[in-house]
Amino acid sequence: MLAVDLKKTFKHEKMSFQFKLNGNRIVLFGSSGCGKTTLLKMLAGFIKPDSGEILIDDECFFSSKRKINIPVYNRLFGYLPQENTLFPNMTVKENILYGLKARKLAYNKAEFDNIIHRLRIDHKLESMPSTLSGGQTQRAALARTLLVSPRLLLLDEPFNALDTPVKECLRELITELSDELNISIIFVTHDVEDAFIVGREIVVIDDGKVTEYGEMNKIYNAPEYIETAKLLDYKNIFPVQKFKTLCDSCFVKEIQNEGFVCIRPDNIKLKKYEKDLNYSNIIVGSISDVHYRGRYVRVLFQVENDLTFYIHLSKYELEKNNFKKGDKAIAAIDNGSIDLCKSLKYSN
Repeated sequence: MLAVDLKKTFKHEKMSFQFKLNGNRIVLFGSSGCGKTTLLKMLAGFIKPDSGEILIDDECFFSSKRKINIPVYNRLFGYLPQENTLFPNMTVKENILYGLKARKLAYNKAEFDNIIHRLRIDHKLESMPSTLSGGQTQRAALARTLLVSPRLLLLDEPFNALDTPVKECLRELITELSDELNISIIFVTHDVEDAFIVGREIVVIDDGKVTEYGEMNKIYNAPEYIETAKLLDYKNIFPVQKFKTLCDSCFVKEIQNEGFVCIRPDNIKLKKYEKDLNYSNIIVGSISDVHYRGRYVRVLFQVENDLTFYIHLSKYELEKNNFKKGDKAIAAIDNGSIDLCKSLKYSN
């Protein structure tokens, strides 16, 4: 259990973080500069909060009221930042064993062999850090952190600068080792895919504050606020009242004219223009632009009241239907793909 209630004021910024979660894999999610790393460093003990409390499994690590502030070295957390943290004058093996030496912990060969084997760096133990790739460097740093059996593993976007295949491999290893070694993780990221794969629970942060938190699947699929929806790649966000004018059968017709309609780009089906299509909500418009994005094609779909929808298609779908800029088409949206959200700006 992690319970956080912290406040921190910098020269031009006030931060406030409150949440309580019970999972062993928690993601701190938000855009760059929103306060994720500051919160992580307060949890680690590198930054002292102005006020508040940090509880982990009912043990207090910081309390302004009770005047408790356990030093970094006594929190027994593992911390892995983005940048290279290996000592350049030590071999990979010496780097990995340094954590045990610093904390005066016993060496367990079976644990050591298991970790370096799982992280696939056993063939690099006698190498110097300067000869390693970025992925190998982070594997070695992760091995050093895991070997001391930290009570909590704090990861500050450690794979952000790595190639996609290496990144995918490492984040899967992280989740497997966390469960296998019974080590809880707090993982900082601004990447939606990272968040969904690593986290069981999520804390969404925007402008130095927690917008919402809870079970990953629940918030990912049904955010409460548009501020969260925007961060989670809901590209189509419209006031309910404006969206109601688009289709007579739309279920939001029964909803009051408050809040916002939020739809993911991959939850909209683009069809050739026909008079009769069997979908809940049908919107007629035209393709205003087509952008190839590698894994998908982004189509901009313009409708009559000047609303633009973002629609993600596969290259196969685009070519099969021969969609082109200027084509008249139909956007079909199932009711289950429409989320109704509030705005923090107008709720507070």
